[in-house]
Amino acid sequence: MRAAQHTSGAFQKVGECLYRYSSNGVYYARVRTDGKEVRRSLGTRDPALARRKLADFRRERREIDHSQGKLTLSEINFC
Repeated sequence: MRAAQHTSGAFQKVGECLYRYSSNGVYYARVRTDGKEVRRSLGTRDPALARRKLADFRRERREIDHSQGKLTLSEINFC
């Protein structure tokens, strides 16, 4: 069983859609797509790398066709 963690950190906004967690210095992305907020750790403490990863994450989110979210394998037309 895991012991309860006591967190003393807070998220600090450092740019558009970019946040830094104060207790460990890791950057996080916070992006809204189709009315749904998605948060993801960028896995770095380097601000320049965090900005590049944020740009990649935003591009990835734009490329997803959210209208196709409920398709089953039988509905997909394989060639």
